[in-house]
Amino acid sequence: MSEPAPEVPEDLFREVKYYAVGDIDPQVIQLLKAGKAKEVSYNALASHIISEDGDNPEVGEAREVFDLPVVKPSWVTLSVQCGVLLPYPFLHRGWGLAVDLRLH
Repeated sequence: MSEPAPEVPEDLFREVKYYAVGDIDPQVIQLLKAGKAKEVSYNALASHIISEDGDNPEVGEAREVFDLPVVKPSWVTLSVQCGVLLPYPFLHRGWGLAVDLRLH
């Protein structure tokens, strides 16, 4: 039996224009959409890049050329759990931190 999807605060992601790189869990995409995020088709138009793969060339380009924040899908789920849009610098510096960050 799967857990029910968490309730997303309305407009939580309204300022987020995301570009997903690689395989992202469909539930993460649903959370973004429920919070009014907009998916864009080109990384230069995004406010956030969402990816599990820090070595992907698109991720490197987004970070180095466009200076965009790159976050893991856990940033989305943790923001929903906390009910606020979490700051992203601590989640993407060192790339692996967001994976290990858990709410208990």
